[in-house]
Amino acid sequence: MKKIILIVLLLFTLSCQAHSSSKQINKLELNITPQEIKESKEQIFAQPGTYLPQFEKQVVKYWNPPKLHKNYNVLTYIVLNKEGQVVKRSIVKSSGVKELDNSALKAIDDGAPYQKFPKEYDDDIINIQFTFNYMNYN
Repeated sequence: MKKIILIVLLLFTLSCQAHSSSKQINKLELNITPQEIKESKEQIFAQPGTYLPQFEKQVVKYWNPPKLHKNYNVLTYIVLNKEGQVVKRSIVKSSGVKELDNSALKAIDDGAPYQKFPKEYDDDIINIQFTFNYMNYN
């Protein structure tokens, strides 16, 4: 009897639109680099129990891939707005199996809307690269 195990890995990139590399408060200047802003935003989304783990859980819940005899990966690109709605989604790297690619896009669509952005995140969108890994163990 064949066992099929589905594994989903989350790879993400955040859209970091740094508004300024420095801020001024009561004539005291705080120097914050764009890299520090990016790292701060990544921490807001990546901590356990926060946005990206919840996003991953919701996508996986809706993923219903076809039964296949080999291992495949589908790399997707997703843009969400502050309300958790899918603005754009596409296949970055196809698995080579149209049905598997389509099942990944369907999982993204069916999982929407996702939760709203945390208050600490002030950008209008988030860009996510999400890899669907289909693993077949005999």
